[in-house]
Amino acid sequence: MTEKLAVVASGGGVTCSYTAGCILGLVDKFKLTNPDVVIGGSGSAGTMAYYVSGQYKSIRNIWENLLATHKFISYWRFWKVIDIDYLIDDVFKKQDQLQTDKVYESRIDFLIPMTNIATGMLEYFSNRDRSKNVFEAMRASKAMPLVYGRKIQIGESSYCDTRLSANIAANVEKATQLGAEKIVTFDTSHSSPVVDAAMNQWVNTMSKTFKRNYDSELNRLRNFDYKELMFLMTPATTPKASMLESSQKALKATVKQGYDDTVNNKELECYLNS
Repeated sequence: MTEKLAVVASGGGVTCSYTAGCILGLVDKFKLTNPDVVIGGSGSAGTMAYYVSGQYKSIRNIWENLLATHKFISYWRFWKVIDIDYLIDDVFKKQDQLQTDKVYESRIDFLIPMTNIATGMLEYFSNRDRSKNVFEAMRASKAMPLVYGRKIQIGESSYCDTRLSANIAANVEKATQLGAEKIVTFDTSHSSPVVDAAMNQWVNTMSKTFKRNYDSELNRLRNFDYKELMFLMTPATTPKASMLESSQKALKATVKQGYDDTVNNKELECYLNS
């Protein structure tokens, strides 16, 4: 394959365990270990970081074992339903440590999107900039205001996760800007009236600058015809793991669903081989 290839993933909370299975399928079936570009934010940021570092067994271990705990998700901990600090500081740094040197040294261009709280605009961490901490970039990209409640300071700016930083169209557009001619995309994002209403309420509490830029960018991306630019994979049936799920059974089933959908996908095989 001579065309520049990107692998791109959306956000979607714990439903991104489906993407984890898809990545493992790409590695096992198609031996796709060195795409030119990898982009993933929000719930997929960690999976994509471990993909870039070549720690494929860790992807499965983290989703199927280390996240199946109330230390990660607990509805009783209403002030922090999702404990992103446990994920970053305990799982990614200690229990199954991300090999950050491999992330920075990879030939793959790896980007993590996050939303700037002051401007309402999307910004990207790049592994080409060693001055930026990949752990803090992942923390910022996963910092959902409604269920984590913290903004993450990186340099002079503060960041969080929003519909914008989890947006698949934004990441596909970024891949094309980096010269990608083929894009394999995994989209596990979904609309929930309750979550959408709560997010809209949160956006309305932000500055006029944030709201103007954020709404404008989301509207622009809704009109971006990205589907013609890529091969899109979405779950054919509703994943067992919902957006806020910590059941090991559901996590394993959803990883398997993504894996099976990928290794058995003849259209994907033709796309990669064309």
